[in-house]
Amino acid sequence: MKKHIWNSSRYTSQGETTDTLVDINKDGVPELVVQYPNGNKYGVVVYTYKKGKVVRMTSKKGYIGISSVRQQKGKKYLVLQWTQSRQSTGYDVYQMKGTKLKRVYRYTYKYESLSEFNQGGYAYIPRKNGRYIGYNNYDKFERSLRDCIYQDYEDWMDFCY
Repeated sequence: MKKHIWNSSRYTSQGETTDTLVDINKDGVPELVVQYPNGNKYGVVVYTYKKGKVVRMTSKKGYIGISSVRQQKGKKYLVLQWTQSRQSTGYDVYQMKGTKLKRVYRYTYKYESLSEFNQGGYAYIPRKNGRYIGYNNYDKFERSLRDCIYQDYEDWMDFCY
């Protein structure tokens, strides 16, 4: 379980709920990440297991849509890929501190004015914590993410990379 991300989804009367098991801090104990519908937005609740008990770590609300739960290669981070609209998407990167999750980075790819670059028009601008990082750095970050690819129930655990 240490090296794998596992997920499943189910439908409720309010929409799709997705459960993902992922070892955020690489201690051998997988955390349960639950994405749930919250009105017209989504929320995320994370649970871990400490000292023989299940502990609710954190709850994050207000996402329009969460595309996936990922990890960054070589890092002890939880990465939530989100979409706010067709013109704004990105990733929130969390680090586990005890039984709390702290957001350490927010990567955004937003359609916005080029006026800060002394140009006219609009384009998608890649940013990290609000600062322009360039397309190559944003692409490098995206390539560092690992996701779980599975084909059927029996193979869920075998298609992670």
